[in-house]
Amino acid sequence: MKAILLVMFLSLLSFGVSAGAMLKVAPSEAVLLPSDGSVGARVAMKFDLSGVAWGSGRQIITANLDWSIAGIDQDAPSSFNVKAITRAWSKETAESGVSAVQCASEPSDHWTLEALDYERIGGFLRLRIPDLVRSWLENSASNQGVLVEFERGTPTNLKAQLANAKLVIHYVVVPEEQ
Repeated sequence: MKAILLVMFLSLLSFGVSAGAMLKVAPSEAVLLPSDGSVGARVAMKFDLSGVAWGSGRQIITANLDWSIAGIDQDAPSSFNVKAITRAWSKETAESGVSAVQCASEPSDHWTLEALDYERIGGFLRLRIPDLVRSWLENSASNQGVLVEFERGTPTNLKAQLANAKLVIHYVVVPEEQ
């Protein structure tokens, strides 16, 4: 995968695209939601992108939610969904269960961690969300964050691992034509 990205990067440079950049953004808010019985654990996360300068030919190459989580069941497949949150929420009301976190019905991405994967990469998740992040940066969708659903179970000490998640955005700047 790294080799493919390097080839893409070098190809873009040869076509007049300036060097790429990478942003890593930790959640500005993250909360382990009370169980609703429908899935395993559910985590809501917000990412503050207000300080990210956008426009002027910037194009997203990849945008992923990367998260290393210890304590995932190693003996059976573990599946995860990420969905766009569609309405404003606060950590206090979401954590207490006073207000439900509203999200899109369809996942933006899905990841399955097989037992053999766990042996190779541990509890690493990479949820691909470039279209969602692009819509946030271009202001075509409101940035209310994401909901990560664990399809079964709750990893040990998950609440203490919320800050380990990172939104990783790789982008390039394409010069505007004169």
